[in-house]
Amino acid sequence: MLALLFGGISYIFWQEELRYSLPTPIPEDYQEIAIGTCIELPLTEAQWNPQKAQFLHFFNPECPCSRFNANHFMDLARSFGEELEFRIIIPEGASEERTQKLLSKNIPVHQDIEGKWSLLTGVYASPQAVIIDSNQALYYRGNYNKARFCTFPGSNYA
Repeated sequence: MLALLFGGISYIFWQEELRYSLPTPIPEDYQEIAIGTCIELPLTEAQWNPQKAQFLHFFNPECPCSRFNANHFMDLARSFGEELEFRIIIPEGASEERTQKLLSKNIPVHQDIEGKWSLLTGVYASPQAVIIDSNQALYYRGNYNKARFCTFPGSNYA
């Protein structure tokens, strides 16, 4: 009975905590995009503001890790909304409505059709941040923070 109880607790711990602390495996066919590479985003001229850098938030509404950093992302959008054009990129087929409910209805949401956004920017997991400067060059790609829950203000990367 004690072994069954211990097994159940271990399983719950794995499901709720431990598995999210493991790094995301890098896909075998992953091609890194170098910082400074010119990125031509799949945006129409009406969607593009050449005066502002682009902040792309790769988000999956079904992923707990993405949901963990929702408040941090919204803080960034409020703090830097004048300087940066924020966009949310979700996997093809993910719910735009759920994404807007979790994040914001005021930030454009783009479906990552056939992984085009991910391939262009070198993103293979969410949540990830990508910053593209006003010259369309990749400035930053990576994690938001050293901590899983974005709780270490001194280690904010994005």
